[in-house]
Amino acid sequence: NPYHNNLHATDVLQTTHWMISQTGLKDWLSDIEIFSLLFSAIIHDYDHSGTTNNFHIQSNSTLAILYNDRSVLENHHVAAFFRTMLDNECNILNNMSKADFREFRSLMIEMVLHTDMSMHFSQLKYMKNLVQTAVNGGSKAFKQ
Repeated sequence: NPYHNNLHATDVLQTTHWMISQTGLKDWLSDIEIFSLLFSAIIHDYDHSGTTNNFHIQSNSTLAILYNDRSVLENHHVAAFFRTMLDNECNILNNMSKADFREFRSLMIEMVLHTDMSMHFSQLKYMKNLVQTAVNGGSKAFKQ
């Protein structure tokens, strides 16, 4: 795929690292949250088919059927990454405790699923509401 390739993954990783380190997010996130965020940036388009979710859904592709027409590619990116890592005995996470691995995997799934562009406007609205609440002084979370 000419766009969803290693250069794209590197670009997203570098941008994510910059946002974490330069905006103060590093002070709000745990080490495992930062690690999963960076790893998610790398794999968020892993094994991309070069087509859209809508294409998969409309064509009743194997992936669309497997993931019940919901965030088809995003589900595939995460599942294919973990399957590749585990099947090829290249599990760089095997020294994590079971609890840390479960948290890491759960965070990665959540983060990559939220790259589904069909959720973009609802996520944007949510973030605008958070910012507006903070500006109005109505959120204890932003007062810490």
